[in-house]
Amino acid sequence: NIFLSYLDNPKAEILTGVQERDAILGSSDSIVSSLPNINLGGKVLLAENSQDNNLLSFDTEPGISNRILSRNMSNVVFTVKVPEDGLYQPLLERYHLEDFVVSVNKSLELEIDGKPTEWGVSNLSDSYVRFTPIALSKGTHKIELKLENNNLLPDGNFERGVTFTRGDSARDGGVHTIESIGNEKFLSLTSSSKQNAVATWQVLPFDPMANYYIEVRYKQIYGSNARVSVSQTGNNVVNRSQLETMPNYPEWRVFSFFYTPTQVKSRMDVRLQAAAVNDPLGTKILYDDIKVQKVFLNRLLLVENSKQVWQAPEKIEFKKKSPVLYEGDVSGVKGPHFIIFAENYSPLWEITIYDKDGMELTGSYPHFTANLFANAWLLEDGPDEYRFKIYYKPQQLFWAGFIISSFVVIISFLVLIIYKIGSLLKNRKPFKK
Repeated sequence: NIFLSYLDNPKAEILTGVQERDAILGSSDSIVSSLPNINLGGKVLLAENSQDNNLLSFDTEPGISNRILSRNMSNVVFTVKVPEDGLYQPLLERYHLEDFVVSVNKSLELEIDGKPTEWGVSNLSDSYVRFTPIALSKGTHKIELKLENNNLLPDGNFERGVTFTRGDSARDGGVHTIESIGNEKFLSLTSSSKQNAVATWQVLPFDPMANYYIEVRYKQIYGSNARVSVSQTGNNVVNRSQLETMPNYPEWRVFSFFYTPTQVKSRMDVRLQAAAVNDPLGTKILYDDIKVQKVFLNRLLLVENSKQVWQAPEKIEFKKKSPVLYEGDVSGVKGPHFIIFAENYSPLWEITIYDKDGMELTGSYPHFTANLFANAWLLEDGPDEYRFKIYYKPQQLFWAGFIISSFVVIISFLVLIIYKIGSLLKNRKPFKK
């Protein structure tokens, strides 16, 4: 089957939504859009994940505006642009769904454009949960999924008192107290002029393959800025460390950021700090509601089946003659079909078709990109059996140039030899008896 992608910048993730022998073509490719009946091909749509977008944009946005806000990590909004009305099968990536308590045994409850709905499960695999097809109209749709994204520091509101470790180095000391105003409890860290005040939590469970969101409320009373750090260690080696310094602010303020671990076996620790300063009073910071949550990065694909099937030939065999030349045989052709060549696309790759007796067949074979990187040609007419040759044109020009250059060198060398012989004969003295 042939599927069309409608992304301005296609991503490799869409390839996972089709079968091994299927192909994905770019709908914006002018050559692809001119192919006959290509509008009857299927469609593969990759929805934008709101949490993934937040993570990707975090380091690219200037200033601290994306750090002084609170994000709702207990829901994810998928945004998808549907090119035309149709039935689309949703595919939700299955990786670690249970970490977010998303149950997909029989169905999945969610909202589409603000309206509650339920998707029935049609198939489960290690990679995806496939749901029964749903009707979607042309336009942009928002699909919202509720998550139970637990705080990995469940006592981060300090209602149970001290659940952290006080410092972890010789320079750490200071005063750690749990204070309260009314029914609200919070952590007070006060450093001295020589010792930091640090509260440390180990994140459990920790998955180095995941990404994390850290959020905390703080209030600076006096001294240096509030600080939060995240470190990843293993075998007495610091794999990755990240320090965030918060703006000076005398009222309660939210601060948040993302953390991407190094993918090695290790542990993760989060530290709230009141830094030592050259002042007898030191630094005093109030902290509350610290949370660490995983980022939900699972993909959502929507697939519309093809309305026309381009039958692949029964048998395709090829041999690599050189890095720039491939030859093959095709049999069992049942109509228009595609030849896909898994080398990085270049318009300089060319294909020549021969009949089974080796006679070249003239024809026009549109050349375009398939599966985001490969070369593809459409063969509309042709015999049931044929041979083909795929070659890189610059290499042929190179060999032609090499042969011509060699011929010129040889001719020049022969001319030089003839000239030398002629000169010797001309200047030879007559023989005297």
